[in-house]
Amino acid sequence: MSQQQFIPTPKFEEYKERFKDFYKMQRRADGVILVEAHTNGGPIQLSVENHRSVGQMLKTVGADPENEIMIFTGSGDEFMMDADPEGFKLESEDLPYWAYEYAYKDGRINVSSMVNDLEIPTIGVINGPGFHTEMLLMCDITICSEDAITAAGSRDGGRGRSLLHPIYFRDHWPTEGGDPHAFRRHSFLSALRWGLWPSRDVSGAGRGVYVPFTAKAASLTYGPN
Repeated sequence: MSQQQFIPTPKFEEYKERFKDFYKMQRRADGVILVEAHTNGGPIQLSVENHRSVGQMLKTVGADPENEIMIFTGSGDEFMMDADPEGFKLESEDLPYWAYEYAYKDGRINVSSMVNDLEIPTIGVINGPGFHTEMLLMCDITICSEDAITAAGSRDGGRGRSLLHPIYFRDHWPTEGGDPHAFRRHSFLSALRWGLWPSRDVSGAGRGVYVPFTAKAASLTYGPN
């Protein structure tokens, strides 16, 4: 026998409790884990704290060998349309520090964790309009509600501007007056028409038909074991 033992892997009941202020988690007996991001039980309100939690959650879920598929979504009828009123107080108190810790370091870790720390299939469910839907677009499969709208950019080039949205949409969603930081909101139905949104027709009506997916998408996808 080896002189050393394996480091224990994360246990679902433990990290479900640890992340409860940021994510509601359920897991079926077959290893399908549903992760619903929230703020006080409702749609996400962006903050320094919940921004950091994304990478922490992804690394933890990915380190649990009992997870087989992850479904990642928001809560309520919106994904994230608002910021926590006090959510960036830390940033305003020490901008040089948090400009790196929040805007660069945590953002980079969130993206790299989705790519490198999850060795399981992922399903992103865009449950409604919101910013930062790129984390759901990065999943292996992404489905969305009929009213899903994404925001690309902001008037001040600040919060809500994703590095991925311009890559997805720059050729089809021109900004106001040519300003690359202009605030734009666009529906994923438009992206479907432009051929940017991959679609599989399950109704037999032909390629490119959008299959409606309601705000209850996550629970319907998760379903019983």
